[in-house]
Amino acid sequence: MNAQCIVIEQVDGEWWVLLQLRARTQHVAPGRLASIGGRREESDTGPDDTARRELLEESGVVPDRLREFARSKRCVWFWCRQRTRVPPTTPNEMDDTRFLRRRLRFAGFDCSPRALGAPYGHLWVQARRINDVPWPLMSGVRERVAAALAEAEAEANEAAEAARSTNVAENVKTGKQ
Repeated sequence: MNAQCIVIEQVDGEWWVLLQLRARTQHVAPGRLASIGGRREESDTGPDDTARRELLEESGVVPDRLREFARSKRCVWFWCRQRTRVPPTTPNEMDDTRFLRRRLRFAGFDCSPRALGAPYGHLWVQARRINDVPWPLMSGVRERVAAALAEAEAEANEAAEAARSTNVAENVKTGKQ
């Protein structure tokens, strides 16, 4: 089974999603911005292995952990945050990426080094602005980003609530108000 992954990060309260610019020679979504993923290989023991391998091969991302959030006949969708990142550097992606940056900058998107995940073929986009991206997106990516973002926000809220509960319990235990 194939796998796709939405990489999401929160920086200063703003959610960002990592997209990749697919080569024009690809059979699926050529020249479009897409999530990261691909076909299962014989060495993959399951969709999670496929997602981890594709993330590393295509973007250098090592996920913190994969969370499945959607499934179809041929593909399992995951979301993750990045644990580490090693930027890929392939000259083929340079020209498309330079053109993409010019279009995004013209449309008012942040194209600073902080916003860009790597110099070649990958771009961090504010999740709330995914509908404003002036570049063709792989079919279904907007919807998948929205679904993954909802899960990431819920997880972040649960973690914040657990931290508050722990702090309250510690304060009660030590007699602090």
